[in-house]
Amino acid sequence: TATDDRGNPRSASFGVTVQFVAPHTASAMWLDPVGGGGSTYEANPGRTIPVKVRLFVDRDERTSGDASLRLTPCGDGTSMDLALAWGGGRWNHSLDTSILSATCYKVTATIDGLTAGSFTLLLEGSESAKTNSKPVTSR
Repeated sequence: TATDDRGNPRSASFGVTVQFVAPHTASAMWLDPVGGGGSTYEANPGRTIPVKVRLFVDRDERTSGDASLRLTPCGDGTSMDLALAWGGGRWNHSLDTSILSATCYKVTATIDGLTAGSFTLLLEGSESAKTNSKPVTSR
């Protein structure tokens, strides 16, 4: 109800529809070499790991957007974010483990601010044997 400058009231009504919009969900499909066996991936320190992942938001595959890897030390420490690049039908990053100081990291893929999935990276063995890497399901 409203009243004009002369005191004349007017009333009207209208319907309002409230629609719930569910939060977006993201998921990751890790590809070889990381995706072969489970939630933990072992590699020798100093090795460059080709991280390849397909990212989905609300079940639709994303081929553009702000995609990255967040590496968080398993114990205490500072996280680092590394950009993922789209190419070859997937998101990619060549992870140079020689820049990492810890031996255990949680590696998390994100797309447009949404957490898509993660795995644990264990750096074990000697730096000279850079070809030894394997996905494992448990430790």
